[in-house]
Amino acid sequence: MSKGYAIGLSNKFDWNEDSVLMYTTHRCLVILQGQYKIENDVYFVLLNFEGAKSATSASTDCSPSVGIYPENSDVSFICVLTGSNWDNESH
Repeated sequence: MSKGYAIGLSNKFDWNEDSVLMYTTHRCLVILQGQYKIENDVYFVLLNFEGAKSATSASTDCSPSVGIYPENSDVSFICVLTGSNWDNESH
């Protein structure tokens, strides 16, 4: 089981829409469509990470972030792993 913590985001993103992931050796940039109620109220959520070692776009039953959730369950969030043996666990 991985160790880590969740960071709640101030904007909710729409899990049903496509996202863009740009991952290089120096940074990781994620562009998500925001979750909106009015069609003219479209916005995007931009997440920029430096020093990221890997990235995944969704939590599944075999992802290393299972069991890591924010205090407020109604927010979109990202997980920061502080310890993981996921490479061995996934096999």
